[in-house]
Amino acid sequence: MEASESGWCCERMTTQENLLEQRRSFLQEVKSSYQRNHLDLIHRVLEFVSQKLGPELPCGLGPARILLHQHAEPSVVSAGLLTPVLRRGAASHKELRDRFGEGVVQLVEGLHHLASSDERPPETRALRNALVEDLRVLVLLLAFRLHELLRTMEWDCPRARQMARETLDIYAPLADLMGMASLRRQLEDLSFRILEPEAHASLWRAVKPILKEDQACLQILVEGLQGLLRQSGIEGSIHGRIKSLYSIHRKMQRKGTSLEEILDRIGLRVLVPTVADCYSVLGVLHTHFRPIPGTFDDYIGLPKVNGYQSLHTCVYPVRQVSRKPVEFQIRTHWMHLHAEYGYAAHWRYKEVHGRTGEEGEGWLSRLSHLGTEDGEEEGPDRFVQRLRRELMQPRIVIFGGDGSICRLPQGATVRDFLERQGVSPDQVSVVIVNGIPRPMDHPLSDGDAVELPSKAPVPGTTLEPASEPGSSQADPRPEPYPPNLGLKTEDCHVAR
Repeated sequence: MEASESGWCCERMTTQENLLEQRRSFLQEVKSSYQRNHLDLIHRVLEFVSQKLGPELPCGLGPARILLHQHAEPSVVSAGLLTPVLRRGAASHKELRDRFGEGVVQLVEGLHHLASSDERPPETRALRNALVEDLRVLVLLLAFRLHELLRTMEWDCPRARQMARETLDIYAPLADLMGMASLRRQLEDLSFRILEPEAHASLWRAVKPILKEDQACLQILVEGLQGLLRQSGIEGSIHGRIKSLYSIHRKMQRKGTSLEEILDRIGLRVLVPTVADCYSVLGVLHTHFRPIPGTFDDYIGLPKVNGYQSLHTCVYPVRQVSRKPVEFQIRTHWMHLHAEYGYAAHWRYKEVHGRTGEEGEGWLSRLSHLGTEDGEEEGPDRFVQRLRRELMQPRIVIFGGDGSICRLPQGATVRDFLERQGVSPDQVSVVIVNGIPRPMDHPLSDGDAVELPSKAPVPGTTLEPASEPGSSQADPRPEPYPPNLGLKTEDCHVAR
């Protein structure tokens, strides 16, 4: 345990009455988040942690509450509670194993058991282990990183800035790949505040005066759209969304635009039961509002690399309501669960359907190989460099002649496509790209259609789809949304 961590906890030691209130509050959140059969484990763990941490209990509740808000499974929340106990030496591995079983303890050890020989912060080894062994450990790692940022965001020190930089480079992109958009936004906004406090404060000052106007506009739009959906016989819930500060900042930097020119600063999310309902809502919107050309994206038909699915459309300002364009995101309840909480909440889908949603997991499986390449000879610096390249490398989407979808690194050639398809380039002299014969070294562009000259497989090769079902290259079709998951969609807000 670092001295700074101990000092921080000591500063927040509270009275017995406050401790009991925080414990009651946490248990109430647990009861509202899980079914009765999941409560026993967390109750037993909380009682144990309360005894071991005493007045430092709030420090132990912090990461667990983050995991709770991410809809993580009970064993992961329990591991989040137990990790501070192990870090402080308040209990042994054996004691935890005897009380709570091997499954929970493996998660705790996955985060705690770090090699001391690495010169970089020990989180590097934990990250490598999480990618290889159990992605739930990565969910834990992300929650603890957010907790660290929350408690250091007021510190002006190199360690805080280093953590924030690592978070933007590695942890936030990993959260995005795992579909955990809610956690990603918090990681980004806190890192932005730590790294660029003046820019953060300036942008907040610019956003704050128009925030009230934005929220009033959203409320009018919500009520109006609810009426339109009722007239059309469509069941759905509607929630306002205001873009996070870091997202606004990044878009202004990337496009060189002003705050007023950000088209999707405000928007509405429409959640409906089925995929057919998504397209019905889109028809209602385009019938009653004027869509802005070039702003429609169908991520249901072509999901993002992390499995994200939704329809996006932007409409021109509604006269007498808003002077700004409004973005609509339309998705099923299951798509929203996946979009906001991603891998952390997949266990809920598995409980209903007997398996997890597989969208995007092929990409995560591919990332796991980063932890095993080059074996023990690779140092942590090289591992981090490779991971950063893999996360940041732009991707293009290529359509195969058999209807498959293949995602390749930007700059990939016809040869790369064939190798991904399992076809030997040595036995194919030319392929058809957008209807034109092209050689093996021809560079591909996003959206290209590639097919072999003959429909028959090349002798000696097997033409397969771009990937097995469940990989990031597949075109996953959405499943029916799971009923009664008790989802809580936040009202419109700006991350501060």
